[in-house]
Amino acid sequence: MTFEPIIQEETKATSQHQITIPKKIWNKLHLRTGARFQIVLTKDNFIVVSQKPSDLELSEQEWTELRRLAHSKSNVSKSFTKPKDALRYLKDL
Repeated sequence: MTFEPIIQEETKATSQHQITIPKKIWNKLHLRTGARFQIVLTKDNFIVVSQKPSDLELSEQEWTELRRLAHSKSNVSKSFTKPKDALRYLKDL
């Protein structure tokens, strides 16, 4: 499994088994206090952290459609604060 980093920051674990999400990443993802995440450890010892879809206001079906549209219109360069706004924009292209 390989990843192409967009932002790479260092963080450390606390004695309470917690890590801090660096501010650059927090802001890029438009996170908010109380957001829930899913953490996966791969067989290659990668830790993958993803925000749960329910916290992102889209269903799995909507995420699938968003990914499909984004891939088919990959030359679009625009940012959104809400996933549903991105979905509407891509559908209207």
